[in-house]
Amino acid sequence: MRGGVETLRGGTGAFRGLADTLRGGAGALRGLEFMLGGMAGALSGLGIMFGGEVETLRASKIRWILQGLIQKHCEARNRRFEVEQKRFEVMR
Repeated sequence: MRGGVETLRGGTGAFRGLADTLRGGAGALRGLEFMLGGMAGALSGLGIMFGGEVETLRASKIRWILQGLIQKHCEARNRRFEVEQKRFEVMR
């Protein structure tokens, strides 16, 4: 049952992170961090629920992959923002 509690707690972290992400700006980075933490918590909870540390190790690997994907997404968004900012400066 402990795994179920961990899963629910992790899921709540994911939703809280999503809410922070939707706020934008610096909150978006904080929100992504919370979201990753929540997802990892949910996956760890599933690992505990099914009774294996192997599943928990897989969860940490999935978290690492998700962090990389989100980092790439943020870098692409930052590049688009920089292009828009330069375009605005040229128009001024």
